[in-house]
Amino acid sequence: MMRFWWGLLYWNARKSFFRWRGGRGRCPCQNPSDSGRALATTCEAAQEWGVPARFRRVCPLLVDTPAGFRCSVDTRDVRPFWGRAGVYFLGAAAAVGLAGALAVFVLLRLVGYPISPLAVIWPARWHELRLAQSEYFVAKARRALDAQRVGEAILSLEIAYRDDARNYNAGFQLAQLTAIGEPEFADPVFAALMRDFPDRRAATSEAWFRLLLVHGRCARAAELAAVRLVDDAPQRPVWLHALFNATRHGGNDQPLRDLLARQAAKLEPIDIALINSELLIRQGQGLELLPGLTTELPPSAGLYAPFFQVSRLDSLGRHAEALALLDRYAAAHRVAGADEFQLRLNILAGLGRQDLLRARFAQSPLNARELELISIHLVRHPDPVTVAALGACLQRSNLPANGSTYAGYTAFLAACGVAGDWDQMHAAAGALRQIAATRVSRFDAIEAFFRQKPGARIETLLPLLPASSLDLIYALYDRYDERHPEVLNKTAGAASS
Repeated sequence: MMRFWWGLLYWNARKSFFRWRGGRGRCPCQNPSDSGRALATTCEAAQEWGVPARFRRVCPLLVDTPAGFRCSVDTRDVRPFWGRAGVYFLGAAAAVGLAGALAVFVLLRLVGYPISPLAVIWPARWHELRLAQSEYFVAKARRALDAQRVGEAILSLEIAYRDDARNYNAGFQLAQLTAIGEPEFADPVFAALMRDFPDRRAATSEAWFRLLLVHGRCARAAELAAVRLVDDAPQRPVWLHALFNATRHGGNDQPLRDLLARQAAKLEPIDIALINSELLIRQGQGLELLPGLTTELPPSAGLYAPFFQVSRLDSLGRHAEALALLDRYAAAHRVAGADEFQLRLNILAGLGRQDLLRARFAQSPLNARELELISIHLVRHPDPVTVAALGACLQRSNLPANGSTYAGYTAFLAACGVAGDWDQMHAAAGALRQIAATRVSRFDAIEAFFRQKPGARIETLLPLLPASSLDLIYALYDRYDERHPEVLNKTAGAASS
């Protein structure tokens, strides 16, 4: 075998040199003692081979005659066969490459890469190797998360997203996990997802905004909300409400003023009016807005303006006016069902009529959505008696512990913590552990937060809650955020006096 490969190079090179000299001198392969004529001259090169016939793979001029193997051409016609040599070498290289590619394919499949043989063999499909590596590390991250190895999951997702920047799910999960320990490093990932996946920008921005609030980064959350308020016209009411909450809890009204100064041309007149009203209320001038706040707006004002009016009247202590306005809007179907439910609960609490809520518990069981909304209400307006009644009604309702009740049980857990009802809080934690495998230490930390209310920072609680909605986050900020300027409470006190 080794003589064959060497012979392809050696004899073709010598015959090429012989031809270059014009056929002069000694022939490199014919026996010099023979005549040099065709079929009468032996091949000196073939005589060194154990089986001379095999030399024909190097030089096809060698033929078998009755007198033995002879050269089929005269000395002057001896020539090299580089084409044949090239075919042999290329064929061997292809065979070795194919065998190596198959070995690599088998190895990668044993490791767990989801690839096909062509992705390894065919150069035009080699880009699929990076995609397969991305999918492999996504699966590896999933297994790490199941084993609660967050650091390993983050590293695997970083590799997966680097190998395939079009893998939205890998990038989204990487941003969410990175935000747990290093929130600032999640921002570039979220920004890249917003840029590269415009069709998923709404879901990306909502998750980003929520994580910013969870980690107490209200200033950055306000910046994001302001951008989305301008860019996402269909969801403008949601982002306006988010901007109001982020700036209020961040203690900085400048984003609202910047929005009016720089982006007013892109906003609707009603949005500008609401922002101006919010700024005046925060400056303690809410009473000056009472005529406008109590005036029923036309349908063209949209759904958020009625919610804003009623909620701000309630926060200013004008509960009766707020309830009357809410009734008018509700009769005209100008307020969403969940918003009307929450507003009515808050107004009745301001009027001191929590007994009506407790009477509701005695009449019929709860559904998952009612459990969530009522629990959020009780975070804002804690009352141990009402929380106890809610817990009794919850037991009678026999709500399953599954994904549909995840947010409801989380909100109920927070309501129990705010009210100091530790027994029911432990029961809610048990239901949450049935829904998702969560360490007991997490709920111990949540209970520790509620037990040490003075000086407790909201940023230590929010990352621990397993499934908190934005409404629950807003309610907890209203209850525990020490940076809150408490403008609304001050104006409410002024209105009461």
